Amino acid sequence: MHLHTGRAVALVVLVLACVLTLGNAVRPAHADDQDCDALPTAVIHHAVGSRPQHVFIIVLENESYDETFGPNSKAPYLSKCLTKKGQLLTNYYAIGHYSLDNYIAMVSGQSPNPETQGDCPTFTEFSLDKPGLDVNGQAVGRGCVYPPDVRTIANQFEENI
Repeated sequence: MHLHTGRAVALVVLVLACVLTLGNAVRPAHADDQDCDALPTAVIHHAVGSRPQHVFIIVLENESYDETFGPNSKAPYLSKCLTKKGQLLTNYYAIGHYSLDNYIAMVSGQSPNPETQGDCPTFTEFSLDKPGLDVNGQAVGRGCVYPPDVRTIANQFEENI
């Protein structure tokens, strides 16, 4: 992640494990608490043990947590309304300095390597130090394009449909 003018940069992930109607997804910038309470929500009943049908992951970076979610946020719909309807992960921190290694970790759980930590300025296939993944599911080696046996959250959802 990039540091801008000495400000600490927060990587905040807002996971909305709810279903939003299209009308709810687009709100004016001046939404306040009353607008949030008045928003219609879809009530969907699922059988016990059923899987969520939608998961939204919104990644915000290059602004502090307080600037985005604090009481004076310039994004009230995001900071007030959506946080009431979903789950705000407040102790989710970046694992690297630039962006790419953090995105890869978020979707696959892979730790950074020298190339991904440097935002992969050159497109390179991943070269494993030894075949397969280690006991923690990590691809140990170097490169930017991971082998197919590195699973992502998308793979896991597809496998369980």
